[in-house]
Amino acid sequence: MRRFVKGLSAAAALPMMVIAAITMASCSKNPSISSTISLSLSHEWKSSAPLLSKAAEGEIPDTNSLILKVVSENGDLVWQGLWAERSPQLKVSPGTYKIDVYSDEFSTPAFSCPVYGDSRTVFVGATESVSVSLRCTQTNSGVRISCDQNFIERFGEGCIGVCSGTDTLNYHYQESRIGYFLPGRANFIHRSTGGTATILLGRNLEAATILTLKLSASVSETAGFKVSIDTTRCWVSESFCVGSGNDGSSAASALQVADLPMYSGAKDIWVAGYICGGDCTTANVVTTPPFSKNSHIAISDSEVPPSRNACAAVELPTGDTRNALNLVDNPGLLGRRIAVCGTVTDYFGYPGLKSVKAYQFL
Repeated sequence: MRRFVKGLSAAAALPMMVIAAITMASCSKNPSISSTISLSLSHEWKSSAPLLSKAAEGEIPDTNSLILKVVSENGDLVWQGLWAERSPQLKVSPGTYKIDVYSDEFSTPAFSCPVYGDSRTVFVGATESVSVSLRCTQTNSGVRISCDQNFIERFGEGCIGVCSGTDTLNYHYQESRIGYFLPGRANFIHRSTGGTATILLGRNLEAATILTLKLSASVSETAGFKVSIDTTRCWVSESFCVGSGNDGSSAASALQVADLPMYSGAKDIWVAGYICGGDCTTANVVTTPPFSKNSHIAISDSEVPPSRNACAAVELPTGDTRNALNLVDNPGLLGRRIAVCGTVTDYFGYPGLKSVKAYQFL
């Protein structure tokens, strides 16, 4: 059974240190097994972590319940088991070994399942004494979601689904637990009780990070849907609005870029924003010249977007529109506010605009 030490807010923010001391055995009866691996655990991490906040509190695994695994370069399992049950003198032949320490197996999203670990590769010579320090940090990503009453009234009964790869973890409105995911891209979707799915936003989840999403919705036309982001390990703050009150039927009532996730698949929609860059990928937007791609531009709700997910790529059809708007030939358009009409669809991994039919500088 796994054992946990609860309420260690200091320890939750910093790693555990595992030291593997590899020393030569002088009296082995088998000449080919000329070295031993001696493992010890440093407890310095318990007192060295700074106090950050209550948000850093969590469950830290008892170090004796950590799983230790040692594998040779040929893939042979040298030793595997609980840290507390490790062999004090593990005899090995000279060679390369992979040493893993982890608190649990993890492959699919789950609530209340933080995983800590580290992995190192070491070469042990026949006459060498080698020390290896394993720095155990949280290897998966955590997400906590809260929804205020305004959000519930706007979107109706349902839940928030966090989609990571092919897996989805559903958060009911009153869910207070932290869900854990493999690092990578995740999409946040509202699922109504009637089965309607509405894309809210997407995020790149990072290891050793607990992301707190506070979802709210205003009934006013100018403040719509808001998301504020907070983490317990890398402190980051961000906010943006979705739901400008416009319907996208004309340039005068154009949507904001932040509205796009709620209009996926809609055709002949006007979206307004600042031309902020080009040469888009799923991870980046180039915001300064020179530019190399004339097939698209990026727009955002601010002249200087705070992150990649605040930008929407706009595909430029060949002809007059591409000639007039591409940044390869027209870098002076950076910072200009524009309204564009087209189809809202996924473009470079984020909601964007394709099949552009018209544009208008604002």
